[in-house]
Amino acid sequence: MDKPTIFVFGVDPTHEGVKKTVNGLVADYKERKMRVFSKIMALSTDDETQKKKIAISSEEIQEIQKFANTDDSPHQKEIGLYLVGNAMTPNAEALARFINELGISPQKICVVSCFFGAPYSSAINNFLETLSIEPKPVVAAYPDPVDFDEKSGKRSFFGSRTIKKLFNRRQLNSYKTYFYFDKDLNRWEEGDKWVYSDKKTQPRDNPQFIQRKLARLLDVKTTEIIIKKPPPNLNGRVLYAGAEHTYMVSEEVFNKHNGAKSKKGKIDVFRTPINQSTIDDGQSTHSESILWAAAHEGNHETIKVLVDAIPLADHAARERLLDAKNDNESALWTAAHQGHYETVRVLVDAILKLPDHAAQERLLDAKNHNRSALSTAAREGHHETAKVLVDAILTLPDPAAQERLLRAKNGDESALWTAACEGHHETAKVLVDGILALPDPAVQERLLDAKYGNQSALWTAALKGHRETVKVLVDATFRLPDPAAWERLLDGKIHNRSALCAAAREGRHETAKVLVDAILALPNPASRERMLEAKYNNESALWAAALEGHHETAKVLVDGILALPDPAAQERLLDAKNDSLQPALWTAAYAGHSETAKVLVDAILALPDPVAQERLLDAKYNNQSALSLAAQNGHYTLVSQYVDAILKSSLSAKAKRTLIIARTRNGISNKSLVTILNENGQHALAKQIENTIKHLTNEMSKQTPKLKNRMLSCFSRKR
Repeated sequence: MDKPTIFVFGVDPTHEGVKKTVNGLVADYKERKMRVFSKIMALSTDDETQKKKIAISSEEIQEIQKFANTDDSPHQKEIGLYLVGNAMTPNAEALARFINELGISPQKICVVSCFFGAPYSSAINNFLETLSIEPKPVVAAYPDPVDFDEKSGKRSFFGSRTIKKLFNRRQLNSYKTYFYFDKDLNRWEEGDKWVYSDKKTQPRDNPQFIQRKLARLLDVKTTEIIIKKPPPNLNGRVLYAGAEHTYMVSEEVFNKHNGAKSKKGKIDVFRTPINQSTIDDGQSTHSESILWAAAHEGNHETIKVLVDAIPLADHAARERLLDAKNDNESALWTAAHQGHYETVRVLVDAILKLPDHAAQERLLDAKNHNRSALSTAAREGHHETAKVLVDAILTLPDPAAQERLLRAKNGDESALWTAACEGHHETAKVLVDGILALPDPAVQERLLDAKYGNQSALWTAALKGHRETVKVLVDATFRLPDPAAWERLLDGKIHNRSALCAAAREGRHETAKVLVDAILALPNPASRERMLEAKYNNESALWAAALEGHHETAKVLVDGILALPDPAAQERLLDAKNDSLQPALWTAAYAGHSETAKVLVDAILALPDPVAQERLLDAKYNNQSALSLAAQNGHYTLVSQYVDAILKSSLSAKAKRTLIIARTRNGISNKSLVTILNENGQHALAKQIENTIKHLTNEMSKQTPKLKNRMLSCFSRKR
């Protein structure tokens, strides 16, 4: 096979180490009679995109492409490419764009010092994702090519032959990323301090540093770490690092160390062996276990490897591993809290493989400050995690344990109440499905009636306006076999205040609609009427909505009332009053809630009995009608709407005239609506209403001629 073509590009022409490494690589390859192209370039910033780029001209690119295409069959030849720089982490994407721009397809790329002092894996990933070369090349990263002479104390770049050795030994059979470490790892064990080319130092006894250094590499897909003379006890430390930092570790990294050597026996391919000794070694210098660290970060693959490393027959060791805690947090609890449902699934599967049901129950009920794993998942809204936990709880053989773990109380809060309070409807659905899977209907009702203090889950969700959660709870209620339980749960009272009343007072019209529809589905007519009225301290839900001006909620309530089959019940509920006997319509008029008043007027006019319509529209308190009160309080838009609604109704002319005159007789004043409007300076509106009254009088006189003279005379005296 022909020898490969080699490109060596240096970045930063001012750096002596870059020049030295580039020149060394070129000399080595020329000595081997290979085709080598080299160039040292600077970085610049693109004026349009403000992104870093390699400063290279189109003529120089053509020169490179011409060199690559000199041979007759360039696409069949192997092309290798070096990128040599200093502290180049932020420029990973710029380097990849530079390679794309060249238009050549190297099979191997060696990045030297590009990712020094960085989260190496992030930079490598950015580099690989930006490359448009297909198939992807093999990438070898040499993060810290700095040699340290212990005698002289001087630092220098490693010889180019060492770098080239790594580059040449890799086979081009798959897409991999390799990292090479030499003396810098041994410095952890040998020297007093870590020494870097940027003059930063690290204390010798700093095991966290080596963990983090290696952990940064472990998230690159199918990574192989090559270490020259690995320090002792490194296996457990690397394992812990991979768990702690959530880095995806390929299976080959977990295979046992096979002692593979290079020809000279100086380079080891390091793979972490997993067994109880390795696990213990990784935990020995940390307050938390490897399993807990992996659970906290959601590294479920590491957890599976850890669990599988302990023989299934060694129940005690497995239970001890699964019960790993950091302070009061178990691995299962922290994974549930973070919402790592795949991790929770792996842990739960391992727990359910234990033969001791008491151990299963104890580990599934893992608590932190009295809050179980299911409770914390419910609070955070992690419905997928909650589903895994609920399914596991339902496999327990003891019904009492199932009930206790599904209730998942934290003090007085159950998991269902917590989910309802937070509005996590998907989590609430998971919980009620689990509850309804229990065999005892009494237990089902008891758990669905989850309370905090006196507040039920349904009442709390209704108060906060969590419509979807209320719908989940209502649907679950109707899945119970006992209709009496439906009524009890839907009422959901606290201090005699129902869920519907709470939603109405807060103006939660969407939530109120769900509750009204549910109430109308009850089989008992008396219960439907009572629950639609939803009284609290003699104030109905409709009266509360009128007081607060929640017109959308009032519309939901009156639609529900008008859906009742009994007209007498409709009339009674629309005539909602408080303790002081102030009607809902009068209350809305008093506060100037014109939209709410319109909803009430329209509902009253929908009643089948004209007498009931007239009585409710008159809506008096202390002998003052709602219409005259609105005028007195300056709510003139409401007055106009009210009068228009009366005129458009099917009431008789006499009833319309009586309502519009709206005379107040309260022992203090005896004024008509027209008089009140004139006194308030609303002469145009007063004149309009006066003409309306005259028109109604004329209509009435057509029916009875004798009545005409009497009514006109009466009207003149009132004027």
